[in-house]
Amino acid sequence: MYTRKAFTVFTSRRRVFTKVFTKVFTEGSLFLAKSRKNPKKGAKMRNKNRRTNPFIGCLLLEITKMYAEVVKSWNPWVGCNHNCRYCDPSFKRQAKRQKHRCKLCYGFVPHFHPERLKNQSFPKHGLIFVCDMGDIAFATKDQIILILDVIRNHPQSTFLLQSKNPSCFYGLNIPDNAIVGTTLESNRFHPEITNAPAPGNRAYWLTRIICKHKAVTIEPIMQFDHEAFVGMIRDIHPDWVWVGYNNYPDAVSLEEPSKERTLALVESLKSFTEVKLKTIREKV
Repeated sequence: MYTRKAFTVFTSRRRVFTKVFTKVFTEGSLFLAKSRKNPKKGAKMRNKNRRTNPFIGCLLLEITKMYAEVVKSWNPWVGCNHNCRYCDPSFKRQAKRQKHRCKLCYGFVPHFHPERLKNQSFPKHGLIFVCDMGDIAFATKDQIILILDVIRNHPQSTFLLQSKNPSCFYGLNIPDNAIVGTTLESNRFHPEITNAPAPGNRAYWLTRIICKHKAVTIEPIMQFDHEAFVGMIRDIHPDWVWVGYNNYPDAVSLEEPSKERTLALVESLKSFTEVKLKTIREKV
């Protein structure tokens, strides 16, 4: 069962997160190391996995830039055709490390890994980010149902399902321990940066999804219309909203709002939901 306590473990974001987020990397998954009970064993396992799968260590860094609450990445579905420009220097770049493991992962081609549905172990605290290396919207309904069944069979854990086309979840039985979310860079549509549906379309479908918990990610934030954007998010009734700037401003130039406008948006959002700040900086 979801409780807010599960998401307040990382009270000061990256500082505390870095201390708690000791990991064991195994077969593309991120596991909490039991280093507190056995520090030597934990260190030995971490060093072994850094040597055998450096991709996972780099992926961990990408995820921590995005969501401090995430304690594990689980990717039974990989790949995306939205072609968002801001994904090029981050997840698409990390996918290139999979050349000798999976050619489809290497090319970020949408595909299913059914073998990753079996024998999974999930932490009880924090978030498990499902299909963070792609967009589950490109999966078939049957494949999504198989993923939801695994989530339902692990009620002690909490899973984040996020898509830029949340219509893929419409009509499905979403487990109570799953949070369904979408990314809204702005209320304005920027077709020059993504092939994903317009933000209004994403918000509309998320409002229609029947599930216990919803969330919105405003990252990378782009120029927006304050009242319209706040109203769009309010209609979703999210449990919380993440807000952050582009993490790679030197690699990708986006039409960003000023820091003052962003903080004013944050204050408006706080009137009806919890806001979690990510990378907040001056406009580039």
